[in-house]
Amino acid sequence: MSKIEASLRAAIESDPDVAVDIMVQLTSPDEARDQACHGAASLSRGDKTTCMVNNLQQFAEMTQAPVLELLAQNPQAHGDVHSFWINNSVAVKKCKGSLIVALAGVEGVVEIRPEEVLQLLTGSDDKHKQRGAKASTFSMNVLDE
Repeated sequence: MSKIEASLRAAIESDPDVAVDIMVQLTSPDEARDQACHGAASLSRGDKTTCMVNNLQQFAEMTQAPVLELLAQNPQAHGDVHSFWINNSVAVKKCKGSLIVALAGVEGVVEIRPEEVLQLLTGSDDKHKQRGAKASTFSMNVLDE
């Protein structure tokens, strides 16, 4: 359970049926990114970018497969699932404690933490004025759209 963030682990220990919005962080895509099209000096910048994106997507697909399979086998234990290839993570809504513990045992999972919600200031069209700014809440479901 060391892969589970401390406050999340404490919540699961006090209530195994707790349902939490979580982020599952898998093995870093750094290696795949760094090896993307290595030695392909003759490629254009656009082709190198395409090659790197393809490598990152393939790496995420491969490393996330066991997590997504476990989630598919337990549809009653979670809500919506969103996969992110750019940083090799999976967002899971309303994930039950028992499934979180099972996910921590999946090879390639580095960390499981509660989903973070960010407060950003938005407001007037004049970028130089802070007056009239209001707080907006963004979570994975907003950023994912």
